[in-house]
Amino acid sequence: MLLIWALFPAALLTICGLLLVLIIAIFRKVRPGRPRMGWSTAGPLLGCTTLPLFILLSVLVGLPWLYSVRSAASDFTEAFGERPSESFTNLKGQTETGLDSRTIFLTFDDNAATSALLERKFDGSARVEETDLLNGEIFADSAPAWFSGASSVVGTPCQGREAVEFHDWREWDSVVVVKCPRARRIYALFSSID
Repeated sequence: MLLIWALFPAALLTICGLLLVLIIAIFRKVRPGRPRMGWSTAGPLLGCTTLPLFILLSVLVGLPWLYSVRSAASDFTEAFGERPSESFTNLKGQTETGLDSRTIFLTFDDNAATSALLERKFDGSARVEETDLLNGEIFADSAPAWFSGASSVVGTPCQGREAVEFHDWREWDSVVVVKCPRARRIYALFSSID
């Protein structure tokens, strides 16, 4: 939603600038004896009016790229609200952003410390019946290949998996935690739509 509020003034400023250039061009053409407007006059006007739109578009393109190069620890911190301790081994994370959505994929080794953190974090949270969120086509293109143990969309889910889903946990609309006992891995998906 915030992005729409930023996009609207930039687009409005660009349209107003283009209209101004058009009005000046028509005005100069109508008045006889005056030279037509050349690029020396129109260029700076066009550049100044379209610059906000180009800046905003570069932010739109650059922001998802910035999230794709951040560390797994940063993804973990955003998802759980605290930095991962030393006990979180083989931590992998990936963030996918859209105009009004955000999804974080995490995986790490299952051990006593990680299980204790999950119990502490989700204690008292209302568990819901598992939906088809993990296996829905919505994540088919955005889920990383290493997330295959949790979702049949990406690969073959682990056998004997235990999935728990939560809705409206902290700022996340949906959270799914999948334990794979045989592989001793935990997969977590955090999804939010504005």
